[in-house]
Amino acid sequence: MPYELNETTRADGFAIIEDMLAYGRTFQPNGQFSASQFYDVSDGLVNLDSSMVTVDMTLHVTVQVKRHSMSAWAHAIDDRPSPTPGCSLSVAYKAAVAAGFPAHVESNITLGGANDSSTMSFVIVKPFQRVLLDSVTCNVMYH
Repeated sequence: MPYELNETTRADGFAIIEDMLAYGRTFQPNGQFSASQFYDVSDGLVNLDSSMVTVDMTLHVTVQVKRHSMSAWAHAIDDRPSPTPGCSLSVAYKAAVAAGFPAHVESNITLGGANDSSTMSFVIVKPFQRVLLDSVTCNVMYH
């Protein structure tokens, strides 16, 4: 069932996580936030026309937003619940840039996951560079 987003083309991915979780809970009522991926983020905003946001939930649900629609499917994940982000993606992006992450470069962002459930990482592949932040406070932990 498509989920129509109110955003036009660019959005803070964190701002739609709660909607994604609510949608996922229609498939798995007890699902909790586990991890999220933001692809092709630039200046702290996701271009929903050309990229996607995914949210994994415990109890085997993934929700994906792409091109203004939302879909969910079941799959096997072992992640433990992660705290929902305590700051916006834009604030996290500014913290990463202040720590030396290149500005105005498309990057992939991972929030939570099996290894670091309360962290967020900004990654560009070429040349490889990574900044690790606390996902609740947006404080830089590693660069």
